[in-house]
Amino acid sequence: MKDSLLKMKQVSSFDKGRFIKLIGTVDEATMKRVKKNIKLYLI
Repeated sequence: MKDSLLKMKQVSSFDKGRFIKLIGTVDEATMKRVKKNIKLYLI
């Protein structure tokens, strides 16, 4: 496992069928920050 980044300004749609396997997880605090930042760009 390696740390990775999420580019909030490059949000795009995706096809769930393309996902073959789980490659990682994120803790609840990080997921809350992600959701908060996504809302900044979508609202």
